[in-house]
Amino acid sequence: MQTGYAALTVPRGSGPYGTAVFSLTQDNVVVSECGVPASPPGNSVRLFVDNGTRVMMPSAGAPVDILTGIALVNRGTGSANIIFILRGRAGPLAGGRPRYAGRRTHRARFLNQLQELAPDFALPADFSTITRFGTLDVAADQPLSVLALRMTVNQRGNTLFTSVPVADLTKTPSTLPLYFPQITDGDGYTTSIILLNTTTNSERNPALLRR
Repeated sequence: MQTGYAALTVPRGSGPYGTAVFSLTQDNVVVSECGVPASPPGNSVRLFVDNGTRVMMPSAGAPVDILTGIALVNRGTGSANIIFILRGRAGPLAGGRPRYAGRRTHRARFLNQLQELAPDFALPADFSTITRFGTLDVAADQPLSVLALRMTVNQRGNTLFTSVPVADLTKTPSTLPLYFPQITDGDGYTTSIILLNTTTNSERNPALLRR
């Protein structure tokens, strides 16, 4: 398996909207596909993390394992000093001194492997069994393109991917309503809605209308 990144330059006119589709085949059977939108570089982003072992899913008879992975690319003209900050529901859980990434550097790791990129980043030992949910901030002095994926290993050992949106913390938060064009419930389907606070202020629980 080979991994890397792609950069598209538009010589004239406006740039297109791009999506990468990851497709996984196991034992000659396509078991998972995941669409990931192109990620414009930014200096400060936040993403949702879900990292749990032996997680019981609704209506499932056996537990599954869930991991969150991130990939980042420094396409800037200089080296990037990167800071990772992991937060739980009660505040910061892990962080450390800035890490270094050279120009045209591509790195991809799961949350429990992030210490390989940032040696002083210590994931709490009980995060995958007790905490499980949190947010990860990625801040750098050079613009970085960041991607996040949520990986589930199901009861049959199949690997399933879901894209995780990356919030740009430098943008002014919108006050407009959020719309989810479709949710499903029943016949084996469930829908989880994840809300991420991208401000430094507390937010009240919103009302969710389901029709």
